[in-house]
Amino acid sequence: MSVVQDGEWVYWTNNGDGTVRRAPLGGGSTETLSSAGTNSQPFGLAVDDQAVYWTDKYLGTVSRFVRLDRATTVLAAQQGHPTWIVESDNALFWLDYGAESSEGYVTESGSLMSMPVGGAPPRRLVAKLNQPWGLAVDGNYVYWTILQSPIDQNDGSVWRMPRNGGSPELIAAGQFAPRGMAVRDNQVCWANWGYSPSLSTGMRTAGAIVCETLGDQPITVAADQLEPFSVALLGEVVYWTGGIVPGSGVVSRFRGQAEIVADAGSYVTTMTQAGDALIFLETGAKGIGGRVRRISLSP
Repeated sequence: MSVVQDGEWVYWTNNGDGTVRRAPLGGGSTETLSSAGTNSQPFGLAVDDQAVYWTDKYLGTVSRFVRLDRATTVLAAQQGHPTWIVESDNALFWLDYGAESSEGYVTESGSLMSMPVGGAPPRRLVAKLNQPWGLAVDGNYVYWTILQSPIDQNDGSVWRMPRNGGSPELIAAGQFAPRGMAVRDNQVCWANWGYSPSLSTGMRTAGAIVCETLGDQPITVAADQLEPFSVALLGEVVYWTGGIVPGSGVVSRFRGQAEIVADAGSYVTTMTQAGDALIFLETGAKGIGGRVRRISLSP
């Protein structure tokens, strides 16, 4: 589901068997850092110069693996359904997707959380979020997306607030299920998963990559994308992943025009930059046969 790197190792979460794994950045044997079993779902990953952090959506935990002494610690428990996590300036930020019932996720039960990397009681920055998904942080703000409003599955939104707390600010409304996002300087980009005509329709259409220079109107930089998932801003180039149908997974970029830079055998979820290369996670058909892949970013 998630992949990060620290200059020496590449780390990823494996939903299928509930593990967090790593391998040398240049390639080699894999190592399991955490194995909580199939009742767990390790989800988001973050890394700094000392440790790697991850959430477990099913166990409701935020954990840390310190590279020097190889110690694993649960930093926060009973966190509901934590998903994406970001480390920034010695602080962790993560999203709680919300409480779950027999009928699905409870309306407006999600949260935006924060705590120091060294451990302390978690702080709820925003409550009553409805299905929060994308997460990004810069030096001043924390940003997130809302998949849909409580009354309209095609009315997603993008928000931000000061990273130390304050009032949430709406950046964009009327978005079609915005998922992954990224921020750079005064620009924020996100992946609109697409429009769904009904709850019974599995495939979404009209997926798009949207960018906004804060204070201006959002601009669609790539339309008609197949359920795009995550976004990265690398230099002046926008990259994104997508393709939900097995055999259609792609990594694309926008440099004046949209172009595919890598084809995959199945859906591509997240990605991370490593020097002049891009590392991305390919899930495999029906969650089987997934791969961590690396491609050059050269023209």
